[in-house]
Amino acid sequence: EMPENEVAVTRGSADALALRIRHHDDRVHKREVPTGDAARGIFEAVEQARVEALGAKRMSGCALNLSAALNERARERGYARIRKREDAPLAEVLSLLAREAMTGQVPPPQARSMVDLWRPFLDERVRSDLIQLAKVMDIQSDYARVVRKLLTDLEVDLGAEQRRHRGDQER
Repeated sequence: EMPENEVAVTRGSADALALRIRHHDDRVHKREVPTGDAARGIFEAVEQARVEALGAKRMSGCALNLSAALNERARERGYARIRKREDAPLAEVLSLLAREAMTGQVPPPQARSMVDLWRPFLDERVRSDLIQLAKVMDIQSDYARVVRKLLTDLEVDLGAEQRRHRGDQER
């Protein structure tokens, strides 16, 4: 007896959880996640975008449900009212841009203006990283490395683990 949109939002939330269980490897995640607070938040959000994109690309019903849930979350958080870039949470913006790169789906209506505030700034810095995410989304460890590069390109502090990963890249 729930309205159709509420059903889609509920299903989208459940789909997001199920996709995380299906497509996310905690061991890989723990090995790759940065220790810096901002970097970790972005890394987590963009990883969730990956698992949801995998489901959305394979199941059109799932894609619709996930979009409904994203739009509802954006509505609840007031993203449509954001008018200044510094008020928009960068982790959410990058998550939505990664989703767009991987699925071709534009950000949901309630978050579109927020993303558009950041788009020009981010396009010139990480456009190639976002394109690369779409190419490696099936392999979590490769995806994580591209996310770390994206963070570095944005000059986000990766934390203490940054030195270890830099050493790995130089070998």
